[in-house]
Amino acid sequence: MLVQEVMTTRLTAIPAEMSITRAAEAMKARDVGLLPVVSERRRVLGVVSDRDIVFRGVAEGLSADTTPVSEVATRPAIWCHCGDSVEKAGGLMAAMEIRRLLVMDDSGQPAGIVTLGDLAVKVPEKAIAGETLAGIRGVGRAGRQHKRPVKAPARAPADPRGRTERGASSRPRRQAVAGRRRGAVEKGQEQC
Repeated sequence: MLVQEVMTTRLTAIPAEMSITRAAEAMKARDVGLLPVVSERRRVLGVVSDRDIVFRGVAEGLSADTTPVSEVATRPAIWCHCGDSVEKAGGLMAAMEIRRLLVMDDSGQPAGIVTLGDLAVKVPEKAIAGETLAGIRGVGRAGRQHKRPVKAPARAPADPRGRTERGASSRPRRQAVAGRRRGAVEKGQEQC
């Protein structure tokens, strides 16, 4: 089965200079959680998700009305082609630990989004969604699980949420994911 058969097509690319507030409004209007962010020349610069807006914008104290969406977007965009198999897309989602994947058409323009939900509901082979979910550790849980436990410094014992006595995370997940993404990009694996 191909990605184009299961992807969500309610998608509009947003300009990099659009405010976080307007990006959130665009997501709400289209009932999606991920939008491609494009340059003036319509080149995809990255993607912004609802989680990017919350964790990189609102939680960091950025002004949602004045901060451009490019400041919280995930760069570079991880994507697959609309003609790729759902197995390939699911494998990329698992490898990159993402729940939503941008889908590009033959002309290099955003065509849609394939989500973990799309794989679970629309793909007859239910094992694909399960394998993808297994690769995305801790989906839907505030205290994400890591493959190996993260050790806190000896002087600051960690509580069950992975926080030190001072309240700082012993290993922020965002930095860990960004490092994996950078490593994949350096190896040319950002696309499927």
